Amino acid sequence: MAHFTFVERKMLKEFLESGRSYGEIGKILGKRKSSVWSEVQKGGGGEKYNPFSSEERYRRGRIERKKRKKMDISPGLKKYVVEKIREDWSPEQIAGELKRLSGGETVLSHETLYLFVYSDEGKELKLWKHLRHKKRGERKHWSERRKRALIPSRVSLHKRPTIINTREEFGHWEGDLMQFSNSRSTLAVFVERTTRKTIAVVNSDKSAEEMRFALYELLSSAGQRNVLSLTLDNGLENVCHERVREDYCYSFDTYFCDTYCSWQKGTVENTNKLLRQYFPRHIDPSLITQDYLDSVLEKLNSRPRKCLNFISPLSSFKNRSF
Repeated sequence: MAHFTFVERKMLKEFLESGRSYGEIGKILGKRKSSVWSEVQKGGGGEKYNPFSSEERYRRGRIERKKRKKMDISPGLKKYVVEKIREDWSPEQIAGELKRLSGGETVLSHETLYLFVYSDEGKELKLWKHLRHKKRGERKHWSERRKRALIPSRVSLHKRPTIINTREEFGHWEGDLMQFSNSRSTLAVFVERTTRKTIAVVNSDKSAEEMRFALYELLSSAGQRNVLSLTLDNGLENVCHERVREDYCYSFDTYFCDTYCSWQKGTVENTNKLLRQYFPRHIDPSLITQDYLDSVLEKLNSRPRKCLNFISPLSSFKNRSF
């Protein structure tokens, strides 16, 4: 049997560390030598083999296969997808619309739709011609693309205390990185969940080093005592969080959304939409300055918000901050 269970993957890791050969491991686990070698290569290779990421890869692969099967056995669904692609809808837009129509349940992911576009059937229908970037070649599966760096000390959003989720306690922030088409510059945006106070920093690029300094600015501007936690996504820039927490003696906690689930930090995502009025994606790079950004933030933080009973984020923050 070629499939490895999670227990077998952890045993495989231990056997590799003890120096056993693929043949020996295969005999112990009841697998072919070639199956062991293949599993190790897919999981990082040699000493880098990670049973946890391998299990995640396997589980996500099963989900994608089930979704592809769902489209194959549902002619109506496939017809809808093909029609929307031919109307120049992006896979993300189609996936989002299907989710909306199903009442919030994910019907097909945009990854599944991209795989369909580049499948033999999709190529025969020439669906790739309707994508924003008309590339005729294969689209690699998510597991074959550049692997995300493992974020040190990553704690899932699902382990975040209930008091944070209900916005009952002040001092819990969400962070995100806004990017632009014509510039390497980015905006590191941070929003306090209860008061909606927004702090943002212009970064010269989307590196972890730039994000680290942005986090320092957040703690400095907001006040260290006013930052109890920070929720982020799984972007490579956020690998710096542990170093910042260490520099501040772990005075705040960090939590991370599920992969491709930006809606789990909806407060900062909605704030980004407000900022896009002033910073559209195709903005002239020369306008992306900290001075201009500060003037925009002053407007946003001074405007009354319906969700705050028409009190401004600035006033609400001042009333609660230490």
